[in-house]
This record gives sequence, C-alpha cells and structure tokens, in this order.
Amino acid sequence: MTKSVFPNVDFAPIAASFGFKAATIRTLEDLRKLAAKLRKPEGPTLIDCKINADVAAPFMSEFAQFEGRH
Repeated sequence: MTKSVFPNVDFAPIAASFGFKAATIRTLEDLRKLAAKLRKPEGPTLIDCKINADVAAPFMSEFAQFEGRH
C-alpha cells in the first residue's frame, strides 16, 4: 500500500486570519463539540481534520494498482 505523508500544518489559524470560522479536529470528541455549529454554519468555515496516517481510504489501493501498471 502506498502512503502519503504531509507536513503537519495547522490550516485553521491561517483560515481564521482570512475571516473563516475555523477549527482543527484531532479526535471524534473534537468533532462532536463542533456538531451544533456545523449544522448551521455562519459564513465560510474550514475544518482541518487530522487523520491517522496508518488508516488508508479504500480508493488508495486503486491508486497503487494504477501506478503499478504505468
């Protein structure tokens, strides 16, 4: 399986400096705390969801197969 690792950039403060409502999510509890605000957002909103690098979406295997053929 191919894995992409990106630098840990916190995009929420950057978005907030542009006037967005912004938050960084690291756990499901963080997301639960924002649920009410996400149901009725006011203005532009950025949610920076940090995920576990050891978990890959199912489509990632399709990318790996494609790369193997080309």
